[in-house]
Amino acid sequence: MDFESKYPLTQDQNSFIFAEWTKGYRLVNLTYRNRLICSFENGLRYIKKDLIVRDEELGEVKIRFTEKPIQMDIVIDGLHSPINQKHPAKSFKRTAIFYWVLAGLFALPLVFALLVMIVTVSFNSATISALVIGGLALIFSVLLGTIAHFISKGSITAFYLGIAFTGIMIILYFLSSSYFMLVFAALCLIYLLLRIPNAKLYAKHKAFKTFQSDMLD
Repeated sequence: MDFESKYPLTQDQNSFIFAEWTKGYRLVNLTYRNRLICSFENGLRYIKKDLIVRDEELGEVKIRFTEKPIQMDIVIDGLHSPINQKHPAKSFKRTAIFYWVLAGLFALPLVFALLVMIVTVSFNSATISALVIGGLALIFSVLLGTIAHFISKGSITAFYLGIAFTGIMIILYFLSSSYFMLVFAALCLIYLLLRIPNAKLYAKHKAFKTFQSDMLD
């Protein structure tokens, strides 16, 4: 065999599935406690779909192949092995990037207001209005940045607070007749709602003692 790897079980940190395979997944063997779970050929045909194996002891075992034949993901009875490339923890962390981007966008009005003051070298009603809007945007930016920080640390609570905050923004934009921002916030909310299944799956894994915080790195 050209490659081999041990896949620890989330359910039991002392147990693992041993996988070995040849280049191009021409032959793949999976064993558990020195017992052969499955052996199959031509694994490349499963690149776009999971190979599912039923085992009396482990339950449902899913093998997910990557296009580069040096790594595969194994999901045991609905739980990812901690070393999986597409572990729910990593996908969950990417939500933080979304909030960081939003925080940066909301900081732009304050930057614009400061530029107006520098260019006009005046402090009139227009400048005050720009500063007020910029100040509110800065508050939003700080809140979004805080949410992003805690999500990057693996906080499920921060994720749902982010959804609630986005909902509040939608209400505020509706009341202020800011329809462009209303549509923008609504699209953000739709994106976050679509991320809920991943958040639930991540929370399921986090509940186990075998979960390691470095999975978020």
